[in-house]
Amino acid sequence: MREAERMFHLGRIHGADLTETAFEPPANFDIQSYANRGWSASFYEDMKRDFPRIRIRVPGAVADALANHWLMRHAEREEVKGEDNGDQVILSYHDHREGPLNFVYRFGPDFEILEPADARQEVADMAARMLARHSSQQGE
Repeated sequence: MREAERMFHLGRIHGADLTETAFEPPANFDIQSYANRGWSASFYEDMKRDFPRIRIRVPGAVADALANHWLMRHAEREEVKGEDNGDQVILSYHDHREGPLNFVYRFGPDFEILEPADARQEVADMAARMLARHSSQQGE
């Protein structure tokens, strides 16, 4: 087992010690392709089984930025030609309920949840509360 390629979740590593032993990765080793076929792919298969399908609409530039995200690289991508707001991309993927909400906080109005309806409604409710709070005079 020690001679096999292994991948560890960085959040579970509590420390490391520098040793005299040198390590040279094989010349044909590519960390990105290893990660894509390794734990993230199998983890995503589990997510498809355990979590709901999420559909979001984002501008093409945001979709391109998300393409390198460990989870979003597994998303199905549908290009949509927009008349009013430029080219849009609909991404479909599986995630826990908080996942798309975290993206909304990050990308703001450029990120629209299409499904599930309850997550979409939660964002609308949050936006209404924020608008109410920020539209009043400071300190009132």
